[in-house]
Amino acid sequence: MNNVLIDQHPVTLVTERRDIEVGDILALFAHAEWAKHRTAEQVGRMLHHTEVIVVAKCQARIVGCARVVTDGAFRAFVEDVIVIPTYRGVGIGRLMINKLEQLVRAMGISRLELVTIRTGFWERLGYHQKTGSSYMIKLLSGS
Repeated sequence: MNNVLIDQHPVTLVTERRDIEVGDILALFAHAEWAKHRTAEQVGRMLHHTEVIVVAKCQARIVGCARVVTDGAFRAFVEDVIVIPTYRGVGIGRLMINKLEQLVRAMGISRLELVTIRTGFWERLGYHQKTGSSYMIKLLSGS
């Protein structure tokens, strides 16, 4: 784990799945409109299959999360980046993404991708829009 101090709040990064509880992630997901309806069973499966995850804790409370889905060779896709509202704007998101990048780079993967509506945050971290592409999605029934 990596101890960091942001705005006088001690923040610890956790990267081991065994140290991350489903209930803590569910409580964090409640702060994101797109994730608040996820169930404990779904989050448990997600954690089981997530190879790279970074959770930010402040005073033993999870205040942020970021993870990647990867093929383990060529690329990783950033998912579920959340910081609870009272801790936004103090550098926790940047800290988590920097750690994710470090972990993904250590796997030999050189390409990170993501989809966002908050482009400013990502541009400040060095990300750019992929020229000539369109993000596409298909919702499968029953999912």
